[in-house]
Amino acid sequence: MANFSKFFNEHLSTLNCRDFHEGISCKRHIINSCLYCPLSVMKMFTPIYLLAIIRKNRNLTKEDLKEILLNYRSCIISASITGITCNYVSCLHRLFFRKHSMYTLIFIPAWYSAHFMFLSTKAVLEMSTTAVYQHFLDTLLRRNNVVSKTIYGSKAIQTAIFMLCSALILYGKSAFNMKGFWLTKPNRSTISEKRGDFEHRCNMHPNLSCGNFVLEGVCKNFLMGLVIDCLNALKRISKRPLSTKTWTKKRNLRLYWGPLFSLYVGLYRLTHCLLNRFHVAPGELNHILAACCAGLSHFFYPEMALFNLAAVHAFLTLWRMFQIYGAGTENKISKALLNFPYTYVLYPLIQAHCIHIYITRPQLCGPLQLAVNNSFTNNYSTAIMKKVQEAIKRGKGLQ
Repeated sequence: MANFSKFFNEHLSTLNCRDFHEGISCKRHIINSCLYCPLSVMKMFTPIYLLAIIRKNRNLTKEDLKEILLNYRSCIISASITGITCNYVSCLHRLFFRKHSMYTLIFIPAWYSAHFMFLSTKAVLEMSTTAVYQHFLDTLLRRNNVVSKTIYGSKAIQTAIFMLCSALILYGKSAFNMKGFWLTKPNRSTISEKRGDFEHRCNMHPNLSCGNFVLEGVCKNFLMGLVIDCLNALKRISKRPLSTKTWTKKRNLRLYWGPLFSLYVGLYRLTHCLLNRFHVAPGELNHILAACCAGLSHFFYPEMALFNLAAVHAFLTLWRMFQIYGAGTENKISKALLNFPYTYVLYPLIQAHCIHIYITRPQLCGPLQLAVNNSFTNNYSTAIMKKVQEAIKRGKGLQ
């Protein structure tokens, strides 16, 4: 890191703000950020909140709709302020210090601006922190070391980890009513373990047969995944000219998230029904086993973004369970550790680290992180990354 910092200061400190926003002044750049950052953020997060409404389906109430719209407004405002502030502070550092350094270029502006996300609602903050932790894990798995290569290069190991994470997430939602997005809600268990004579049938869904119960979940989640596939198809089309040849190539819908969602839920419900029907184990253990088996879907549809989300979600579930079990402790040190506001310290640092890694080593960043960075800063982070990479190549004599 010290060698790279020296190299940065020697070859990249000559870049000024006009190299990053070509043709316009810093003042005009900030005005453009104020105009276009909110639109860029809306483009990114509108489909997410539309999916939240679609997922509620028939159970959507006025209170739920009001909460979703409130979170949507909070997300747009806080994310827009974050992106605008990051762009502004980056130019401000250049004016104060007369040159860019390794950390004043993007790390400190991103760290400072990330604090504005704390003005958002609790749900938006949880979504933002989960996404940032997910990006951080993605950068770790893409590094060139033994652990990362072992996990990233083995579908079997990924599937085993995903199965454990799936079981932990759904157990936390079922036993502790934990929040956070996941592919499905936990099944309710109505089997009474106090009875001595267990019936060989599944009474988890008294008004439906097992087949209809599984089919209902598969169809509902397939439609939700189909919406994501349609949005991805529209996104691919919008990036190219509207020629007949382009439309002919892109009109075929690539089904990926629909089958993935339906396979996960189908395995989960089918396994849970079978375990309850034959009473393989007590109800709670049956649920854990079913959630674990649902993770086999990763073997057939390996999606690293979902894998990273599962790993982060499982870790947060473990931490929340640890907090619940340790809530009654009288040890002052334990209380201080449990009540310490880790989010307010870690979130800005990890957010800044991820953006810093993106401009210095973009090969370690996934497409999801790229999309989030560009939506917050209106593509300014990508402009910085391209100029930095060009300067690095020139400094190494590759251009």
